Amino acid sequence: MPGYGHCMGERQFVGDSQNLMGRRWLLGVTLMAAEQATTILDVCATTPGDDAELNRALREALEVSSIDAEVILSLQMRRFSPSSIARIRAELHEVESLLDSIGTPEGDDSADTTRSRV
Repeated sequence: MPGYGHCMGERQFVGDSQNLMGRRWLLGVTLMAAEQATTILDVCATTPGDDAELNRALREALEVSSIDAEVILSLQMRRFSPSSIARIRAELHEVESLLDSIGTPEGDDSADTTRSRV
């Protein structure tokens, strides 16, 4: 599996659906932020106040959760480059395919909400 073989065995990665779902969420937030870079930069440039105000402004502008806004605020700008966006999309597709192949644990509806974001 491209991108992961050097880190751990494929079987271990496929078997850990919680890690996959977390990774999918992070990729989804990152991709959404990259696609909304202009809005994010505008919010950051025009929001007076502290980090809490900036988090609140991002939540309102992007309709995301507080934790999503924190992730966005911690992103490196290089994540917004076209080549990085292409890599994120490819990895997100790969993680979703793995999750589809192993199934989502019962009672976990995070798969649907993350997919609707991207």
